[in-house]
Amino acid sequence: MAQNEYQWSVRPLSDAMALWDTPDLIFATPQGANWVQGYAHSVNPGTIVIVAMRGGAVQFFLPLEVVHKATLAAARFPSGSHANENFAPATRYFCENPPLDIAKEIIAAARAARPDIDLIALERLLPSIDGLANPLVVTNSTTSPNVALSFKLEKDFTTLLAKHNGPKRLKKMRQMDRRMQDRGGWRFMKAANVEEVNRLLDAFFTLKSARLKEMGVKDVFRDVDVRCFFKDLFGKGLTTHEHEVFGLEVGGDIVAVAGCSVRGGQITAEFGGITAADRQLSPGDILYHKLIEDSCNRGFETFNFGVGDEFYKRRWCDMELWHFDTALPLTLKGSAAALTWRGVASVKRSIKSNQKLFAVIKKLRGLNKAAPAESE
Repeated sequence: MAQNEYQWSVRPLSDAMALWDTPDLIFATPQGANWVQGYAHSVNPGTIVIVAMRGGAVQFFLPLEVVHKATLAAARFPSGSHANENFAPATRYFCENPPLDIAKEIIAAARAARPDIDLIALERLLPSIDGLANPLVVTNSTTSPNVALSFKLEKDFTTLLAKHNGPKRLKKMRQMDRRMQDRGGWRFMKAANVEEVNRLLDAFFTLKSARLKEMGVKDVFRDVDVRCFFKDLFGKGLTTHEHEVFGLEVGGDIVAVAGCSVRGGQITAEFGGITAADRQLSPGDILYHKLIEDSCNRGFETFNFGVGDEFYKRRWCDMELWHFDTALPLTLKGSAAALTWRGVASVKRSIKSNQKLFAVIKKLRGLNKAAPAESE
């Protein structure tokens, strides 16, 4: 591979969008055109794209939103922590023949076009996708603090249950069914139109806000612009089938919601929220039981609970995936910020690898106020 095989440039998102339909681009859902463009339109128009070309053809996109914290200007994947796992759009050729020093190429392109940026912070990078290594995972990348949990599905849900304490789960479902019938009946639903998308997402925002307030944690779904982004994204999902929202309705009220993304044979739970009004129902467990059953029936191969280690996920999951973080400083200020970022991430990893210590911290934050069987 020649040292200068790729030609690098930085483009505004509006220019890059015309190239997004390039055949054979491989990417994670949060780097899809609808996600990136939708977030830029609703939340942060300060989005740029670093592009690598070869022989006049697009080989690699790196979409970045520029955010400011105090005096630091940082570039990250659009939507920040809302992006569960990341793999920037790239061709198979680029993944198999990355630049000798991709970090150097990206930094040089960004410095030339945007000298105001101090740091490019790339979090939750998938190590690979479709059998191809992520070119943004480089020598000095570090392991992300949080594990992602998933498990293999079966074509027949009964077969899957047999591997996951099926009799106990079915007994609980029968018990919950009786309780929900006493509360006016229930149904598991998948949004089939814009009205249902908006209804379920409005319920999720309300449920999540109340739960995060109880925990003393910042509500990352609070801003109206962010809520508009998700409504637009899941509304488009009715046509693209990339994003789907599910709910559990009891007595006419939405008591649990899950927003999912779909890529190939995998369905990923991007977010979820439950009511705290009636813990005896275990609404999260019921919702995910029905969602997993539906995923089996639809032929999905893997169910991904996304980032975060929780008890309700462990009861289904037997596969762990660790993502990577890559820091690319452009200035001295950015270098200092990168060191701090890596240090904080290292502390988080140490805490979360110590189950007893992590359990104490979660309890102090109020994460264990819910009944042990409940999910969110």
